[in-house]
Amino acid sequence: MSENENGTTLLVVDDEQSIADAIATMLRAPGRTVIVAYDVDAAELAVERFPVTHVIADIQFSKSLGFEGIRLLDRIRALRPGARVVTLTGYPSSMLRKAASARGVVAFVEKPCDVDQLRHALGLPCNEEDDAGTLITIPAIDDLISRVTPYFQPIVSAATHETFGFEALARIEGGWALGSPEALFAYAQRHGRIVELNRACVAAALRAAAELPPDTRVFVNVDAPALCARGFAGLFDRAPIDLSRVVIEISESFAITDDECACDVVATLRGRGMAIAFDDIGDAYSHFPLIAGIQPEFLKISRRIGSDFERDPKTGRLLAGVVALAHAIGSSVVLEGIETAATAAAAHELGIELVQGYWYGRPSQAKEWRIDDAVPSREVATRDTARHTPPSLARIAS
Repeated sequence: MSENENGTTLLVVDDEQSIADAIATMLRAPGRTVIVAYDVDAAELAVERFPVTHVIADIQFSKSLGFEGIRLLDRIRALRPGARVVTLTGYPSSMLRKAASARGVVAFVEKPCDVDQLRHALGLPCNEEDDAGTLITIPAIDDLISRVTPYFQPIVSAATHETFGFEALARIEGGWALGSPEALFAYAQRHGRIVELNRACVAAALRAAAELPPDTRVFVNVDAPALCARGFAGLFDRAPIDLSRVVIEISESFAITDDECACDVVATLRGRGMAIAFDDIGDAYSHFPLIAGIQPEFLKISRRIGSDFERDPKTGRLLAGVVALAHAIGSSVVLEGIETAATAAAAHELGIELVQGYWYGRPSQAKEWRIDDAVPSREVATRDTARHTPPSLARIAS
């Protein structure tokens, strides 16, 4: 995020939301961005994402032993060593003061306090206009989980350009400060809520998929911890779509620590008509022994490999090897990261069946992909037909 030349970016952190919001409101000023976080995990992600110049943070939080604020100070010192850091606490102690000072804290403010005390400690003007500038709030994890909204990106036949299915991708309704889905899942993981987030994403995707063209597949992502959590298969008990349309994408983001459990769950899902894909092959963990045992219907190759692969002979050879492996175990390949006509053509020449990427469409809500001859969807109506024919509803595989 860019700042005015002389602007500041102030991070306010306190697990008492009313206090954090009040401080943020008091310290808003023209040319300043104020970011509000209610826990250490959100604050650490904000420090990673934004060019923070000033911090005022509670040092004692309610969970664990109450010293998470020290961890935050370490992170700020590592990533934003020039930031001016002030701690705020209602329970000052010599031990905490010593620990904070060793981590570069320049001032200590005791609760309750007034705005002039805060401005003075932060080195900000005491006569500035308040209630102006930019205010950014990072919601609590419960709020984010409740606001998960699926967007869908088409998966297309490399040979015919016909739409085979759609991948459901998690977004936050109304957007959120840290922007990326990766940051959302990192936030949930830090809170130990990755299973709950996965469940919310699956449920939302299934509900929204009822609006998609009825003879297309729906690819739904799941991380290994959620796949092997008790009751995962039960999420599909009341699905509003035929389960034969559903493809479960097992993410490579997490190691699968219990192969037996994963195989049992996969058998249950297949028994109910669903297909299996392994997602993001080429990223993070490689589950090749498990892939060989499960023999998924689809292998999805990471966009980090797929994007412009035709320009790099080494990447091309690597991709050809993965394609050969997939075909040897009876899997169809989905190559992500297709952004140009050249990459799309090269994928087809390599024998890849299915492709996905911006060349064929950006993620949109389900209603944008409905096909009606009388009222074309926004995506169909605006698509460059010289680049890609409008999507039909034909499948290319069972």
